[in-house]
Amino acid sequence: MPVAPRSRKANIAWAIVLLACVLAACWPRYAFVTWRDERIRLAIPREVGVGDAVWVYSDIGLFSACAAAVYELTPETLARLRAAGLRALTESMATHSRVTGRPIPGGWQATPYVSPDGASRGEDLWAYALGCTPLDGRLRETVDAALYGPGAYFRLLDKAAVLVAPAAGIVMYVSLD
Repeated sequence: MPVAPRSRKANIAWAIVLLACVLAACWPRYAFVTWRDERIRLAIPREVGVGDAVWVYSDIGLFSACAAAVYELTPETLARLRAAGLRALTESMATHSRVTGRPIPGGWQATPYVSPDGASRGEDLWAYALGCTPLDGRLRETVDAALYGPGAYFRLLDKAAVLVAPAAGIVMYVSLD
């Protein structure tokens, strides 16, 4: 016995149900990515103007978490850095975290970054953070040049760090937990 073709209304109803299922499956990822991006932006000290995201990564494991993000610097921040250099960051330096409200212990330092004497890779925040992220290619070369060469600035935070590279027009945030 032949099967009767479905009506047009039934096809539209199935399409709506399918679309609803796809949206329901995609929404949790979108919500997580939006939440993660906002948390990272808030963790960057307020004296650094953060623009559009260039690259964002996070890995949440059973016992640890690693997050890294590269953003463009805002034109205002870039102009201040080009005019005053490190002084532009230290004069308006945030003393407390916007996320936790706790004091931020360290200040801004000029690169090149030098690993603490006798520190193992696990104790060196920058080495460990860059090792746990899949940052590669030209962006990795840009970050390495900024971190280990002159002309950029970094600040160590509580289990995190920020690198500002005016020449490249970027700010990088890394976090380990």
